[in-house]
Amino acid sequence: MARMYPEVFPGKSDQNNPEFVVYERLRSLPNSYIVFYSKRFMGGLFGKAECEIDFVIFNQRDVIICLEVKGGLLHYDGAQDRWLQNGKVMDKAPDRQAADATHFLIRALANEVRNANVDWALCFPQCSLVPSAAPTSVPLTRIVDEGRLTNIGSEVLKLEAEIRSAHKRKGMTPLEVRAFVQRLTRSIGFVEILGVRIAREAEQLIQVTEEQFETLNDLEINPRMIVHGSAGTGKTVLAQELTKRLEANGQSVLLLFYNKGIAAKVRLAFDKKSRISVSTFSSFAKRLVEANDPEWWEAQTNKDNDFWHLVLPSKLLEIHGDKQPKFDAIIVDEGQDFKPEWYEYLQTLLKPGTESRFSVFLDEHQDIFGHWKHFPCSPPPARKVLTKNCRNTKSIVDFLNQAYPTQMGCFAKSPAGVPVVKRLVKNDVEEQTAIVRDIKYLIGNDQIEPGSIVILLNAEKQESCLAETKAIAGFPLVSTYGRYDVRAKQIYYATIEIFKGLEADVILLVLGSKLPSEQLAKALYVQGSRAKHLLYVYQREP
Repeated sequence: MARMYPEVFPGKSDQNNPEFVVYERLRSLPNSYIVFYSKRFMGGLFGKAECEIDFVIFNQRDVIICLEVKGGLLHYDGAQDRWLQNGKVMDKAPDRQAADATHFLIRALANEVRNANVDWALCFPQCSLVPSAAPTSVPLTRIVDEGRLTNIGSEVLKLEAEIRSAHKRKGMTPLEVRAFVQRLTRSIGFVEILGVRIAREAEQLIQVTEEQFETLNDLEINPRMIVHGSAGTGKTVLAQELTKRLEANGQSVLLLFYNKGIAAKVRLAFDKKSRISVSTFSSFAKRLVEANDPEWWEAQTNKDNDFWHLVLPSKLLEIHGDKQPKFDAIIVDEGQDFKPEWYEYLQTLLKPGTESRFSVFLDEHQDIFGHWKHFPCSPPPARKVLTKNCRNTKSIVDFLNQAYPTQMGCFAKSPAGVPVVKRLVKNDVEEQTAIVRDIKYLIGNDQIEPGSIVILLNAEKQESCLAETKAIAGFPLVSTYGRYDVRAKQIYYATIEIFKGLEADVILLVLGSKLPSEQLAKALYVQGSRAKHLLYVYQREP
């Protein structure tokens, strides 16, 4: 795979955008190639841009190709010596435009490219050349049309051979190669500011994998199904999409979660007029019991974990069947956090008949409560495994797999990202100081929005290094247990019990001093996978 600058296409993934199409095809070149996209050369009065080259393709040896891309249907009128694009006369001929840009690159980087064979080519990714005699002014061998673009590797080799034969220069020294790359990366302002990088990577991280498409098809076929998925493989997205499809077919759906935060976030993804029931299991049980036995509910004064996990679910069984709601389909996300007896009860809420559906999305490796045993269902449900992570950058996925190996792999189109930052600290004071310093730098230098930063604690705040910290970098430090809004001008903190199922652009993972060493690897996987783009890990020295 070629090294791309920038490494993420700076725009939406749009197959109708000819430059995006060419960018993705050039990415498939061997790793010996470097490709620069949208290279602007500055000069003239007031720094006005004099030219722009769509793509600069460099084999890191002896040939540099300046590729001009034009979308739409192109036509060259030999009689009038003019070019037309979608039937309209072009202001500047693409071959002339490409030649001028190439000459400017040669002048601007004369020292670096003096031994290189530099020339231009055209790419028309949305039309095909009609076989005909070549006009004297346009060499057809320099035009990569829609058909030739599909075999871009061999086409680039042909262009290199032609350009090498025309100029016969000996090629660049390793020093000249490094100087050329440094000049281009410096002059295009290659993304150094993390805030800008995150914005560009965001579009790339939400692409759907073929694995997910196949799973959706399987879910529509199998009435009982469990989807096992590693962190970041799109389980929640699939649960939402399946719910929407079932609703569109007129079915009533109960979509359940364990965590309050993810349930609230997903609820916002549905239209206000939607009849989908989105809830946590505990909230669903609470509403049902309150409606049928309010006196019992009022009499419960000790609502601890045993109450929510054991007493309340048992009370559901006492509600008469006629007063229990019925659904065509029940979908459970975070299924590893549900107890087997909860599943047994939920299956009683399905409408009778063969058309009812029950789908469960889970990751056994994220069972931090010890609830997961099995899905009691007869006959046994169909199973599907998701492995392609499309939430986290490749750097974060590699870090997680080293800490806690699973089947999780990188989605091919995920951005590389920046390395995970690890801080070793001795005590609470060092830990708090490091966190504050890093956040100030992220906001001040890297232009990260404060609301996109979440500090994950492995203790209650009052027992952590941030017990006395009320604000950082001038922004309030607040819990995500209320409303979590990435646009807010505040910095968030949470424990994994609260933040489970959610995600943030930047996660500062504070392992603390009370986390048992045998739980460290799993904590890094479960909590570190909440970070989409940037992960900081603060660990106590042994």
